[in-house]
Amino acid sequence: MKCLIVGAGAIGCELIKNFSMLNVGTANKGCIYITDPDIIEVSNLTRQFLFREKHLRLPKSSTAAAAAIQMNPNLKGHIFSKLDKLCEETENIFTDKFFLSLDFVANALDNVNARRYVDSRCVANGKPLLESGTLGPKGHVQVIIPFKTESYGSQNDPEVSNDIPQCTLKMFPEEAIHCVEWAKDQFGKKFTQLPKAINKRIEEAKKEENNNDIKLTKKILKWLNKLPKSFEDCIKIAREKFNKVFVLNIKQLLYSYPLDKKDKNGKLFWTLPKRPPIPLDYSIEDQLCIDFISAYACLMANMFNIKIPYLNPRDPEIKKEMTMKTKNIPVDEFVPDDLKAKEMEYEIEFKENIENENENKIIIKKDDNKIIENDDDENEIIEKDEILCNKELINLIKNGKLGYNKLKLTSAEFEKDNDSNFQIDLIYAMSALRCRNYKLEIMDWMTVKIKAGRIIPALATTTSSIAALQTIELIKIARNSPIEEYRNSFLNLAIPLLQSSEP
Repeated sequence: MKCLIVGAGAIGCELIKNFSMLNVGTANKGCIYITDPDIIEVSNLTRQFLFREKHLRLPKSSTAAAAAIQMNPNLKGHIFSKLDKLCEETENIFTDKFFLSLDFVANALDNVNARRYVDSRCVANGKPLLESGTLGPKGHVQVIIPFKTESYGSQNDPEVSNDIPQCTLKMFPEEAIHCVEWAKDQFGKKFTQLPKAINKRIEEAKKEENNNDIKLTKKILKWLNKLPKSFEDCIKIAREKFNKVFVLNIKQLLYSYPLDKKDKNGKLFWTLPKRPPIPLDYSIEDQLCIDFISAYACLMANMFNIKIPYLNPRDPEIKKEMTMKTKNIPVDEFVPDDLKAKEMEYEIEFKENIENENENKIIIKKDDNKIIENDDDENEIIEKDEILCNKELINLIKNGKLGYNKLKLTSAEFEKDNDSNFQIDLIYAMSALRCRNYKLEIMDWMTVKIKAGRIIPALATTTSSIAALQTIELIKIARNSPIEEYRNSFLNLAIPLLQSSEP
């Protein structure tokens, strides 16, 4: 038999083990193809049992294939690994001719779009597909025999939206998970999206190209004027960030919406689920302040390619040493801003109408603080401001004296499995400090990692059971059993329950 296993994760490892023990692909011209573009991470080791600690950062597919040969030497020369994602972009690799050469396909995927695509290719080429999936104690197996059973794409699961409203994230968190999502969003904007945008804009400025994103251009000009040159500068930026986010912004919100503020119906504005926040006190002895300063400063240093002057910056004593350097750093005092208050009021009261910025663009005049619609005069002011900012940036980059033309920031892609990259450290500290702002229960570091990384606790028992049920259906395909003998399976170990149905 010739087969393709799509995915070498938890279910994939179990399938590879089962197939190798059954001598699948060892006879005559038979073979097993395994494809998976992922590499092995620390979190995989608890349930993907073909991998060991020595395999970290190695490709899943080739490592799993090598493990299968160790279990069954007869597979040598009969098992082949690929690092390609099975999708439209790789149809030159996984051609129709390739699919037609197979006897069946086994899915071990973790997302619906990929499942739909593999399903469509199998149906188009008339090849049986063994589909499976798990979620905690739950799992399913679906047998797809083209033109005899329904396919995976025959039905749609109901759409479930887990999106948290922006206003809730930004100003009115109701539970700790909202603070975690807010902190992750803040990390993404600051250390992933911003450096990419700045690098792109600087390249445009080198070519003397203008950009109509005036907010980004102003932000770059601001950074160029206070570019961190040393790690101490990064610590200073971290201290200022703490003051802005956890003190000044909170005081501004309370200035805009004081505790006795009432809505248009005469009810108190600060009524649950809205929680009135409190500004935080900064202390170099406070562990959360220490965690925030150290993580933010290190991420800032990495972004601006500044060497961190410590061998182990996550060491508790080193983190305290970093934070001690903020002792005499001056920070801004709160000054009420009526303009921001008007912006905030508009955003809260009309948030549903401003989701589409093109249709609901607004301007706030600084002279009378009134919100008005765009008109020709205001557009002209924006265009002039835009031209001046672009001109200033282009001149700074062209000048080259301060090295701005060589500035290239490093973007940090979110990586939950590398504890030493300061990312989860920052998200934990920011979410915990925000929980303090809103008097919410603080999540511990590991729970924050699980929530921010979208890690769904996996049960090895569920995985092995589902892979076993999948393998039983493979035997029926090998025997060319009548369609009445095939079974779809639905498992829930928590109840426990196992149901089977004809496909």
